[in-house]
Amino acid sequence: MSWNRIEGNWTQFKGEAKRRWGLLNDDEITQIAGNRQLLAGRIQAKYGVAEDEARRQIDEWTRSIETGAENIYGWLMRSTRDQPLATLAGVGLFAFVLGALWKR
Repeated sequence: MSWNRIEGNWTQFKGEAKRRWGLLNDDEITQIAGNRQLLAGRIQAKYGVAEDEARRQIDEWTRSIETGAENIYGWLMRSTRDQPLATLAGVGLFAFVLGALWKR
């Protein structure tokens, strides 16, 4: 996953960042706004690590986000291949519930 995607969708990723670097408070996470250098600086300050270590942690975190998305996609593809009717039923149920909530 490219950092541009994380930066452009920071509101979606800031919860993950907060879980990964719990010493960063909500205001700091919001102020980072996807700025990789600012995130690295905050990690250095809060955790007392060198710049290289902060960058390594960010790279590792970025890969873990990408792997998580791949795992969900892979699960869905395997489920569709191995149990197409069950997958179709699950998607149908999800759509029904979403539709019911949408009407409210």
